[in-house]
Formats: sequence, C-alpha cells, structure tokens
Amino acid sequence: MKIAETVKMKVAYLDYSPVYGGAERVLDSMVRHLNRYRPLVIFPFPQVHHNRYTFDEGDRVYLAEGTQWWMGRDRWAHPPRGSDALARTIFGIRLVIILKKYGVRLLHVNLLRRDCMLWLLPARAVGVKIVGHWRSAATDWIPPNRVIRLCDRVVCVSDFNRRMLCEVCETERSVRIYDCIEPFHIPQEEDRELKKLLAGLSPKVRLIISVGQLTPYKGHDLAIEAFARIAIRHSDTVLLIAGGGSECERQRLNELIHKSGVGEGRILLPAIHFSDMDYLYRRAEVVLSLSHGGEAFGLVPYEAALAGRPFIGVDCGAIREFVSDGVNGLLVRDNDAEGVADRLECLLNNRGYGQRLADSLAGDVGKYLKPQVMTHQLEKLYDSLLL
Repeated sequence: MKIAETVKMKVAYLDYSPVYGGAERVLDSMVRHLNRYRPLVIFPFPQVHHNRYTFDEGDRVYLAEGTQWWMGRDRWAHPPRGSDALARTIFGIRLVIILKKYGVRLLHVNLLRRDCMLWLLPARAVGVKIVGHWRSAATDWIPPNRVIRLCDRVVCVSDFNRRMLCEVCETERSVRIYDCIEPFHIPQEEDRELKKLLAGLSPKVRLIISVGQLTPYKGHDLAIEAFARIAIRHSDTVLLIAGGGSECERQRLNELIHKSGVGEGRILLPAIHFSDMDYLYRRAEVVLSLSHGGEAFGLVPYEAALAGRPFIGVDCGAIREFVSDGVNGLLVRDNDAEGVADRLECLLNNRGYGQRLADSLAGDVGKYLKPQVMTHQLEKLYDSLLL
C-alpha cells in the first residue's frame, strides 16, 4: 500500500510542555520538515511560548481555550488533592475526541513523562497508534512500564538515552532517532548592534557563555568556578550565563558569583530571551555546556558549531556519540573546574584551533543531524505502524 501523493495522512503531535526549550525547538523543526505526512500539533491550552513556534497556524489545535478550574497545578498554585489526575483524565478524553474529529490514527508524544498514562489511555482504547519521545538523562524521569506499554514505539534521542531506558523498562519497543539541529536565524547588523547595547557588552569583550536552563543539573556552578580561575589572567573576558528557569537557582548562582571574587560585571546572569540566542552564540568566543552527568542528547554543542564557535563539554552522556576530544570539541571530566579552566586557556590563547574544532563538528551536524535526516527516519517509523 502506498500513500497517495495528493492526500497526506495525518499524524498528531502532543505538546504539553510549559516552556519552549530544546525539545520544543526540535518539534518545531520536525513539523516543518515532514514530507509525506500532514502534522497536527495539539496543545492543552494557549500559552505565551506557543508564539515562538514557526510552523503554520493551521497545523495547531487546543484542547481548551484557557485555564479552567479543573486543571490542577496548571490553574492553581496549591491545587486540590486529585485535581492533577482529574485534569489529565479530562485532557485525555478531549484529546481522543480531537483525534477522531481530524481522522488521526497516530499520536506522537513529544515529551514522554511518568505521569502521562491518563493522557494516553483513551487514545489507546480506540486503537490510535502511539509513539512516545523520551528525551531525559535523569533516571528518576524514566516512564514506568505501564506508560511504556501504552506506546507502540518509544523514540530515544541517543544510544546513551536508549541504554538508560532499556535498563529499567521493556526494550522491544524502543528505537534511537537523533534530534535534528537547525541554525538560528542570523539577524541583520542593526539588530545585532541593538542586542549588544541591550546586553551591555563592549565589542572588545571576549565573551564566554554557559548555556542551559537555570537548574542545578546544568552545570553553571562549574562554569563560575572555572572562570574564576582564569579571570585575572584574561581581564578582557566576561562569563555570561544564558538560560531561563528557576528563580531559586538564579538566586543560588548569584550567591556563587558574589563568592567567586572575580569583580563586578565579570559574570553576568541576565534574563535571556530565546530570540537573543543567535546573537549570543555568534558574539561568544567559547561556549560551555557542562551539564552534570551529561545530556540525553544536548543541542548546545551542535548549535555552537553551526555558529562557528568551539565548545567545552563534560565527557559523559550522549555527547560521546558525535564528539571526540581534541577533534571536534573539548571534553572534561564532570565537576572538573581545573580541567575546564585549562581548556578555556587553550581556546582563548589559540582562536584558530577553536575554529577548526567548530568547523569539524559543523560538518558532522550537516551530514547526520539535519532535519531531513530525522524526519525521514520518523516517517519510516510511522509507515511501519500505519501501512
């Protein structure tokens, strides 16, 4: 059986994330680059970060017009007991109604979570095929078997990620498909100058950026400690921590910055908007991605390479599947502040070496991690379930 050229089968993508982060950027690329399937992205209710998606407005639908009394923590700071389960149950019923209305036979869950069983039970009950996307490196976030069994396939974002899943859950349904990487839009010169002014940085500053959500796991504390070791010798450098998230973590990092003793204005922790990231990557001389324990996949090293910037990462997690130390990136042991400082010295003293590392990794991204590669693999997976 072949898919007709003029009529594309629909596949629905469920996105219940409260933020627009790495997983959501990948979803955006997936939807825009589908070839033989027509996407329908389903959100629980409208949120501000949905404006950042670039796919067609006609390819999205909402399960509710806004927050309702029954939506648990989505509605209440202190939700009544049982209201989160009630919300997931109602969303699950509304989800299957939408799927039947649009004639969708396959549901792709962009972030498979431990608590999504009630979301998926109604769809499973009416015979909808379910693909779950698991993207975490945290073992305590691994979905239980009762969730895995609701999925016809579980997509893991790396071999490292898949091994973690297989140690805890059933293995037969899992498949590895790497996330895709797209370059950010390159702003015009006047926009870049404006962003320099907004960031308060002189063009002469040699900028080091540590990129990631503001959580203890992302390793910004390690970046601060390492920068403090080289700050005196490289007085023209500034460390900028680029990420949004927890205010508690922001406060903790500010305390670490104060204790570092590097001087006022040498370590910056501004509010970063997603649209600033292209400017920051291209303004930076070195990019740090120091997540403790490594990443399930991790977009930052590859985004940095596409912007022509070298990176320093921790030598654990999925990064080993594409990066070799000294070949297309620099890797250090986890929690090794001295090692990070030494690698910073190396890159700051030899820009040509850093450029060669970035160019090498950018070539691998263009070959193995472009959106067309990912969507081709996904469409083959969808074919195996629907045809």
